[in-house]
Amino acid sequence: IKRPQFLFSVVCLAMSISACSPGPKSNDVIEADPTIQLAQVGNESEKLATFFAESFQQDLERSPMTQSRLGLKWDYGKWDDISPQADQALRDLLEARLLQSKSFDTSQLNEQELSSLTLYQANLNRSIANDEFRLHTYIMHQFSAWHTRVPPGKHNTETETSVEDAEAYIERLTGVKPLFD
Repeated sequence: IKRPQFLFSVVCLAMSISACSPGPKSNDVIEADPTIQLAQVGNESEKLATFFAESFQQDLERSPMTQSRLGLKWDYGKWDDISPQADQALRDLLEARLLQSKSFDTSQLNEQELSSLTLYQANLNRSIANDEFRLHTYIMHQFSAWHTRVPPGKHNTETETSVEDAEAYIERLTGVKPLFD
């Protein structure tokens, strides 16, 4: 088996398994484990694929809005946590991931895997550097402020096909006011 094809199939398998699994059951804030356990995985390619898949899964569990955009109904009645505490938790998570991403033996990765890892690390570095300026934005911005995300988020990503969906829709509408407080 060629490495890129194998890596692609491992990533697809991990993503499909995680997409079919039930979402979190509690209403508590999800605290992602910043270190992904890779000891049980075989070679560096498999470890990298697992790292990427589990990082994506953690990000998905932290964002009800991303879940909705992907058609998942795990936290259908909720909004993303945009509190300063959530921002700090995200920064801590990104820093932990950056450290963990540097632990891979790059000599055992093929060119495509090395490129993916390099781009991932560059994205993490950029996100961490930009975090210093997270409060240096306009509260009301015509393109990317929260008031521009709520209506399209409701209209474009949610479909109510059951009573539970309608109740979650009402719950999310009720949550709009605290989102802007």
